[in-house]
Amino acid sequence: MISMRIEKCRHLAIAAAAMAACLNLFRAVAAPVPIQVSSNGHYFVNARGEPFYFLADTQWELFRRYSLNDAKLILENRKAKGFTVVMVMLTGVGSGTGPNLEGQRPWLNDNPATPNPAYFAHVDEVVRLARTNDIHLLIGLYHQTYGNRMTVENARPWAAWVTRRYRDYPNIMWTLYPKAMESYRPIIFKLAEGIQEGDGGRHLVSIHPDPSPATSSFVQTEPWLSFNSIQVWNQLRSIYPMPLADYTKLPAKPVTMLATVTS
Repeated sequence: MISMRIEKCRHLAIAAAAMAACLNLFRAVAAPVPIQVSSNGHYFVNARGEPFYFLADTQWELFRRYSLNDAKLILENRKAKGFTVVMVMLTGVGSGTGPNLEGQRPWLNDNPATPNPAYFAHVDEVVRLARTNDIHLLIGLYHQTYGNRMTVENARPWAAWVTRRYRDYPNIMWTLYPKAMESYRPIIFKLAEGIQEGDGGRHLVSIHPDPSPATSSFVQTEPWLSFNSIQVWNQLRSIYPMPLADYTKLPAKPVTMLATVTS
């Protein structure tokens, strides 16, 4: 009788250990909530509602010109240095038509309406590496250097395809790199429509105008604009007044200085 009780206890212990292991596995793979904007609109919060420290590094070519091993080393290095965000261009710097190390280009026939899944297979892996290192990626899915390849006709389906592919990744924010000019509004709005279609409002969205000095607040009242991004580049005297001006605009939105004075 005693031996039977001992054996029963042993089985219960094994079952409990297995259940605990399953729960730990679930916690490891369950996607946390992407960072959000605070209730007062002025700063970022994490999944627990705690302030999120937005410290960004620039790695424009992380998806295109680095092997997975090199990308891993870069992300681990940035995490060790305290960075929480890495800014990266989805298609790399330039026209959007350059190949990655495997010779795959972002678009079939250089047309944004036909994304190349083989190119994005590598992007998938880098996004996972970033998540493993608790790094959020601020991904630019459009740059004004795309020129006439990006149009009001193909902008929405392109943005919808990309954001739908990465909708379930929690460590992503989206941004655009137009010129801060009225003439760019039509394509900006089409891209924004595509982001909302594919992403469903899950991730934060901004605009990083290029060239500088400029701020995304030229579309401040758009509901899809989650936070403002400022680029001053070499305009030292703009570092204080530009963020202050954006901070006081309504509706209130977080303000980030993403490109400041360089030597």
